[in-house]
Amino acid sequence: PVEALEGKAPVHVQEIFQKRLSAEGFGLQELAVFASVLETLVSMEAAGRLKDIYEKLGMDLATELDINQVDDMMDFYMTIYIVGKEVEAVSGNLGGKKLKALKSVMAKVYGHWPETQQYVRKVRAEAMPEKEKFTFADVQAVVVKVGEGFGQMQNGECQGMKQRLLALEGDESGCVPLSSF
Repeated sequence: PVEALEGKAPVHVQEIFQKRLSAEGFGLQELAVFASVLETLVSMEAAGRLKDIYEKLGMDLATELDINQVDDMMDFYMTIYIVGKEVEAVSGNLGGKKLKALKSVMAKVYGHWPETQQYVRKVRAEAMPEKEKFTFADVQAVVVKVGEGFGQMQNGECQGMKQRLLALEGDESGCVPLSSF
């Protein structure tokens, strides 16, 4: 589990966890501290990704956004979240124009894009129900909330895909005839 910290936490923090894990293993207290460190790292990564998006779009972090702008920003965030590292590797420094172009084709690239947008908007509405203007910190809080539950939402997508593939299964268990596609 300590490998999850590589490149994200200071080396001395990694060494402390590795030493404890190698010697006695994690007790309840160490496990709680480790989980807290992971949660902090995930929040920091989300904040960094969001900050990068603001910068790529030429937006000041002090800008307050209305609900439509927040939803648009969340669409940009989820675009990078879903296809992120692969996009950066292919296109180098992904600028605002390329990011906007990618977001515009997400429905074609990712079949569950409408459900993702609906989920993100629901999380935003639940996290900040009375808000009309959103600061960077507000958007960041929504991003963290989205990340906390997105895996469960995706699990539903995976289960649906599994059921569709099982329905295509031929005579041999675990095999789908090529003609089914």
